Amino acid sequence: MAEDLLLDQPLDTTEESTTADNLDTSTSVEGVEDSGNENVITIDEKEYTLDQIKQALKDSENKQKWQKANTQRAQQLAEMERQLQKARQLEEFLNQYPQVYSEIENIFKKYASQQTPTAQTQQQQITNNPLWEEVNRIKQTVDQIEIDKEMMKLQNDLNEIKNKPIYKKYFEEDPDLERKLVEYAYENDIMNLHTAFKDMMFDKLVTDMYQQGQDKTRQATLQRQNLNLPAGKRTKPMKVDVTQKSWNEIEELMMKDPRLAELG
Repeated sequence: MAEDLLLDQPLDTTEESTTADNLDTSTSVEGVEDSGNENVITIDEKEYTLDQIKQALKDSENKQKWQKANTQRAQQLAEMERQLQKARQLEEFLNQYPQVYSEIENIFKKYASQQTPTAQTQQQQITNNPLWEEVNRIKQTVDQIEIDKEMMKLQNDLNEIKNKPIYKKYFEEDPDLERKLVEYAYENDIMNLHTAFKDMMFDKLVTDMYQQGQDKTRQATLQRQNLNLPAGKRTKPMKVDVTQKSWNEIEELMMKDPRLAELG
């Protein structure tokens, strides 16, 4: 009977519900107010739309990603710089001791030659060995450096020849002369471009030197005539066998006697 009476009595939850409602409505985030518009939020007396808040969150996320990527890139660049420094040090070492690579290569070849015909897998492992790959990479780097040095030397030699006063006019007269000179040196296996130029231009150089000697003689004669000076003793032009003379000897002769009239 007692249980039935308790069940028949209505539960009074009005006060508890009212208290809960008051708590819900009175509780708010500090500094954030509801403006009455679902798409507008007031923070510290400033109104922001949901789109603005979403964009701010997106910008913040992008900034974090950019900072992370930038940090990773800086770390990668630092690692590349360390590797490059090691490569430079190794390059300097190999330039001083070029036999080191040959010795390392011989060790691998000797080891490979000792393998049985059925040891193809082991041979492949040797080829794929990181040390072997590093040695090959270093060799390629050194080879490229040597090529760059040769190209630089080639360009320097060309510039020296082109800028030399007695040769400069030939390059001005023939814009394609530089290419012809390089091809001539390559086809005739001449390592020195200065030698190749003198060899290729031999006839023209000798002819021009002879012509310059005649011009100087005529100028000297005209100067004597203008000053009413005696012409002086005339001598027979010397005969020069250029086939038996070096370039330095020919130039010395031209400086001593510009009246060369016969070259044999």
